[in-house]
Amino acid sequence: MSNRVKVNFAPGCFDTFDGTQEELDALISEIEAMADNGDFLSMEVVAVGADSEIDADVAEYYQSLADADRQLLH
Repeated sequence: MSNRVKVNFAPGCFDTFDGTQEELDALISEIEAMADNGDFLSMEVVAVGADSEIDADVAEYYQSLADADRQLLH
């Protein structure tokens, strides 16, 4: 049994990506390499609570992604 992680990108998951095609290709390659190397297996999931220190711009970015996902699902 293999612990290899299969990466499936949802249609439209990069619609809000703000970069060049070359940068997107590099990001996808990096994600796929992490899966091939087993790096995902050692990642830790961290819950971000209200009292966590998070950059406002980063929070806004992730909120915009979540909002875009909700719009695509309806």
